[in-house]
Amino acid sequence: MSQFTSFSVPESLHPVFLKRKNNIEIAFHGISDTLQQLLEKYQSLNQSSISLEAQFSKTLVLSAFVHDQLVQRPDFLVDLFESADLWCEREEEFYQKKLTELAASCLSTEAWMSILRKFRQREMIRFIWREANELSPLRQNMKELSEFARASIDVSLNYLFEKQKKVFGTPLSELDKSEQKMCVLAMGKLGGQELNLSSDIDLIFFYRDHGQCNGARAIDNQQFFVKLAQQLIRVLDERTADGFVFRVDMRLRPYGDSGLLVLNQEAMEHYYETQGRAWERYAFLKADAAAGDKTLGREFLESIKPFVYKKYVDFSVVESLREMKLMINRQVKSKGMENDIKLGEGGIRELEFIVQALQLIKGGRKTQLQTKSYYQAMKVVVDLELMTQQASDNLSAHYSFFRRLEHLIQAQADQQTQMLPADVYEQNALAWVMGCESYAALLDEIQIARAEVRNHFDDLFALPEDAKVPQGAQQLQQSRFELALSVWLDIEESQSGFAELKIKKTAQVIDLLTAFSREKMLSALGEIEKKRLDSCIAYLILNLSAFEEADEVLNRSLRFVRVILKRSAYFVLLNENPEIFEYLLSLFERSQWILDKLIQHPFLLDELLQLQRKKTLANRADLFDDMHQLSLRMSAHDMELRLEELRVFKCTHEFQAAVLYLDKHVSTTDLGDFLSHLAECLLQEVCRVACEEVSQKFKSKEACKTFVASNFAIIAYGKLGSEEMGFGSDLDLVFLYEENQSLLEEPVAFLTKLVQKIIHLLSLRTYSGILYEADMRLRPSGKAGQLVSALSAFEKYQQENAWTWEHQSLVKARVVVGSKNMQQSFEKVRLQILTRKREQATLLKDMHEMQLRLREKTSYQSQDLASGLFHMKSDEGGIVDIEFIAQYLVLMYSHELTDLAKVRATLQVFTIAQEQSDLGLEYLSGLREVYLLYRQRINELTLAYDKVLVPAQEYAQQRKQVSGVWQQLMANLDT
Repeated sequence: MSQFTSFSVPESLHPVFLKRKNNIEIAFHGISDTLQQLLEKYQSLNQSSISLEAQFSKTLVLSAFVHDQLVQRPDFLVDLFESADLWCEREEEFYQKKLTELAASCLSTEAWMSILRKFRQREMIRFIWREANELSPLRQNMKELSEFARASIDVSLNYLFEKQKKVFGTPLSELDKSEQKMCVLAMGKLGGQELNLSSDIDLIFFYRDHGQCNGARAIDNQQFFVKLAQQLIRVLDERTADGFVFRVDMRLRPYGDSGLLVLNQEAMEHYYETQGRAWERYAFLKADAAAGDKTLGREFLESIKPFVYKKYVDFSVVESLREMKLMINRQVKSKGMENDIKLGEGGIRELEFIVQALQLIKGGRKTQLQTKSYYQAMKVVVDLELMTQQASDNLSAHYSFFRRLEHLIQAQADQQTQMLPADVYEQNALAWVMGCESYAALLDEIQIARAEVRNHFDDLFALPEDAKVPQGAQQLQQSRFELALSVWLDIEESQSGFAELKIKKTAQVIDLLTAFSREKMLSALGEIEKKRLDSCIAYLILNLSAFEEADEVLNRSLRFVRVILKRSAYFVLLNENPEIFEYLLSLFERSQWILDKLIQHPFLLDELLQLQRKKTLANRADLFDDMHQLSLRMSAHDMELRLEELRVFKCTHEFQAAVLYLDKHVSTTDLGDFLSHLAECLLQEVCRVACEEVSQKFKSKEACKTFVASNFAIIAYGKLGSEEMGFGSDLDLVFLYEENQSLLEEPVAFLTKLVQKIIHLLSLRTYSGILYEADMRLRPSGKAGQLVSALSAFEKYQQENAWTWEHQSLVKARVVVGSKNMQQSFEKVRLQILTRKREQATLLKDMHEMQLRLREKTSYQSQDLASGLFHMKSDEGGIVDIEFIAQYLVLMYSHELTDLAKVRATLQVFTIAQEQSDLGLEYLSGLREVYLLYRQRINELTLAYDKVLVPAQEYAQQRKQVSGVWQQLMANLDT
């Protein structure tokens, strides 16, 4: 064989390489051309830019396994060249089809075992060749390896099942006599389609129902499937003269090695409901139905999701995974496995723990995290802002680096190992194939990657006391914590401790803590839960010194503690983040609304942690995108669950807004915009869901959907229309449609049911409350009018029959659900009405009468004035009076200044009006500031759960200013 000239093997690798090459050349004698001629012959089929000689050299330098196989079966290489399989990716279902075809002609299990093993050895040469030469991306290689494993299991299972049925008959359900089949769950890397090059496979077997086989030698289903499972393991795992297929590990099954090899579905579900452990939740993150009855597998995996993904934010995961990692570290050190790139510090296992911890912690609520793929999970982590893009890219790059290194290590001898080689030749070969100048350079790359991974890992899993604070401050902090803990543990002898901690209202605080310590629910706690509670109460006590009304803050805090008492994972969250305690207590002090939301939804604690890092709200586009993603995930859920998800979506975003607003990170106008956008995207989703459900009851359901998409609109009046919503604002809605018989001949019956359904979905109470109070009284003819009106009828009503107050309402109206055509059509009608020329005296008279009627309807006026209080919305000089002034300006002047009619928000009206010096509206000066001041205070009072009542003297000057404007306007009426 002539010397290769197109590719240079490093000198240090020459002796072994030449020996391996010569062995293979000898094996080729008599079956084909010489090896050199073979490489030259098939160079034309090579689709890579790397020459065939170079590919062969790199593969042979790396892998003793490939050398051994080609010496024994040189025809493998000829076949791989002729088929061009070395340079082509496998198509979907290739392995399933190929192995099914091979199994069809097998007359015995032994024959199938031999065929499958020989096929496996051929494919391993292909996998190693492609990996060594980087002929396809790492993720593609892992996917193909996984598909080969799944097909090997599935085809073997089907073959053995049919064979065993001939002996024992068909296993039948005792319930309905249906045929029973076994399901094979793939765990770990195989479940996630990320299998190693020479990996073992973690499997769990189960079947659906009890019953018996119907053959002459009938046995029960349990016995049948145990025998089937044993045969399957033998076919895959047993080492014969032809090698093996996959090493099979069954230790992840219920009860481990001591458990039955196969269980039925009921027994499986019972085990995970009653005895499932933390590490088993971790194991099921990647579980997938790989073979056999896959429908059964998917049903089972769906049924145990509540075990894997807790509905609340589960920070106990950090604690359990930390313990798992410490155990692995001890094992690594005791067995001298520091060079293990999987289990060692900063290795593959830590990379997986980082993302899988986030999946387990938050996956119950953030269902996007319920993915089996490492790379997809990392993408979602960034989308949810749980990690920066840079950190995610960094970790994903390190993961790919270590996984490729792992593959090349295993390629050397087809062994399941992640240990860096001890042999000098293997070290140099590995470094060369990895593209490094030397093994020392490769070790440097490994150490840099490990250090970066370890930093990320420590950030997530470090103990609370590991926080990087100056040593002196840390010692003082620890000392004060220990004092607070001792105070709680001996509450009746704690006077001096409270004095040292400088907590105000000491007597009341001690009474509250004493009463709490005697509550029955505390005695029911286990040792671990009690320890977590003690630590949490100690942190709570430690932070009470910051508050004047310490007893009230404590009382509110204990209300929250009682709620999370049976979910001690929340105590873990708090204890892991002690810096959040003072902030949390300050929120309790300022807002009963926030306290109530946290009591109802403790998972919102996690939102607080995120808001500590991010001080901004989602913009409109992101909000609608989040809703779209939620809509896609909810499509298979029942209606009750979908509604609950929508209410949780609203609650979560409102909670974020409330916290940031209280902390002055969000302005009043920005808050109004955000809450309005939130209501708008929820309305759009409710309309979509309602349309989907109602249209099913009509024969022309597709026509109904098309009509809604193009010819139906929801008009928002009031605060939503003007994008000035506050906490607790209701929705003033009007429903319109534009007639189009070519789409839908009689739309009224359908649209009436649609609107009824929309109102029902908005107001239906679930665990999380209602979405919004919906008010339809602004529709044409009010309560007496139809729920939905044709746009032409609406226009006629506004032109001929509407009262002045209805034109006032139109100032803020806009389309929030509807096509662009509907938006344009409605806006055309709206502008026609608002820009109509009006007689000033009549307008003022109508508006003044409406003002008086509104005040008569409220019970505030006489009571509040008598008690020296000012109702900031309804009383004279309040926010309604300011809005009336803005509406007057629009109705009075839009005929000559159409820009006034094009805006909806009160502040925008004032801005445009004040820019027009020729209108003589100098008296409006300062109303913008008063309006903003009122809105800000109303929001704060709402969050505090106080009525929007303040002492009358507090805003006396502002009230006088607003009333003065009205008096000036009414002077025009008198003249």
